[in-house]
Amino acid sequence: MAGFEVTPHGRFCTDPRGHVFLFGSDIEQYLSELYKEAAKLHSLVAAQQPANAQQQTVVMMWFSGQSEVARKKFAEYMSLGERD
Repeated sequence: MAGFEVTPHGRFCTDPRGHVFLFGSDIEQYLSELYKEAAKLHSLVAAQQPANAQQQTVVMMWFSGQSEVARKKFAEYMSLGERD
């Protein structure tokens, strides 16, 4: 994508070696989804087209709900007890 920079954080999201080892395939899939939605939002914003406003809103609303989703997904890995 033109103008879409991959930061060190972005490389973490696209490089599966670290997060699969640390977490699991469920987190790998979730991080991939986050990265794809971020790229989509970046493209919509960069295009600066009024016609994209609705799509931008949908993606931003999706992101606004992700803190609770992420908390639930990562909670399993943050507990100090044994995992199943």
